[in-house]
Amino acid sequence: METNLSLVPLLAGSVSVFTLFTYSRRGASATVFPRRHRNVCASSNLRFVGTNSLGKRSIAISDAFDSGNIKVLDASNPKDIQLAIREEPLTKGTDKRKHFQWFYFRVSNVKNVDCRFRLTNAAKASFPEAWDGYEVVYSYNPSENHPQWLRIPNTKYTKPAADDDNENDDTKMMKAVDPELIWEFTSERDTVWFAYFAPFSYERHQALIATAAKSALAETSVIGHTIGGKPIDLVKVGNGERKVWIIARQHPGESMAEWWMKGFITRLLAGEDKDSQKLREGATVYLVPNMNPDGSVMGHLRTNRNGANLNREWQSGVYEGYDAPTLERSPEVFSVLEEMKKTGVDLFIDVHGDEMIPDNFFVGGQGTPEWSQFLEDRYVLLNYAVLK
Repeated sequence: METNLSLVPLLAGSVSVFTLFTYSRRGASATVFPRRHRNVCASSNLRFVGTNSLGKRSIAISDAFDSGNIKVLDASNPKDIQLAIREEPLTKGTDKRKHFQWFYFRVSNVKNVDCRFRLTNAAKASFPEAWDGYEVVYSYNPSENHPQWLRIPNTKYTKPAADDDNENDDTKMMKAVDPELIWEFTSERDTVWFAYFAPFSYERHQALIATAAKSALAETSVIGHTIGGKPIDLVKVGNGERKVWIIARQHPGESMAEWWMKGFITRLLAGEDKDSQKLREGATVYLVPNMNPDGSVMGHLRTNRNGANLNREWQSGVYEGYDAPTLERSPEVFSVLEEMKKTGVDLFIDVHGDEMIPDNFFVGGQGTPEWSQFLEDRYVLLNYAVLK
């Protein structure tokens, strides 16, 4: 097993500049500015109620698009827009809860309107501690090839003040039960999009697969289907002896993981790039850019259409009485594992993102019988070479 990690310097050398392409809080191909950047001053949720007393169109809020997630509680007052994130199906057997934290929605009829938004159930999200220091992202062009997403620095995770202006601040804070995620924004355009992180849409995923399919250096195939019938796409690059598997976005709300995949595949298919050529000759690389397309489209944070946390679906016996994976609950993992059995695996990389760190991060073969301190040391080096 240890000899397999001789591929690490090769892989690290090949992709050490890929942070130029990745989504992270430091910046990305999606031009996502870091959280401290200061140059930024469901169809059932579509709210459009004609005109207000001033003859202007009322605010319209919708999540009825790919990856959208929001519930509109009250949008009658632009300075107190009350929202909530939709919950995912119950994750049975493993997490035993209904996850939620990802949000993505558009707001229209708001040009030059001072707005204040409140995510009222933020305190009950899957990782409420991640709201501290977090800044919402917004965009005016989310579907373009190179979208620009900017941070909103006035984002606060705090208890909202009561409406009674006669009460002092301490009394107002005591009345509020849970803290909320609150931000203020004045749009320069009629429509603006807000999100948890820069989304990587299913349409953008299709474009990534199409780019790989037309390259003479890659093979694309479908190795299975999700519960919702979406293809589980596999991209194969190289013809070397070592078998390298790289997967991303088991957790659909970690959209930065697929931004990383886009950068990695783009570089790997660069025909004249010497490092990429060396990797293609030394290894056969199997890539699954999006392990969870159902969850991605549905606006989930952690789970697939069934509520399964795919990161907990790789082995039976970890949770008492829980067999995994299964075609009925987690066909995404089942299909990938079946393909891995056919090809063999010398190096496995699972690409993630996190709410509380400024980078993508990898998960490797920790927990397998062959894992050792020797491999752990090289895993750490690989993380730093590629991502830092």
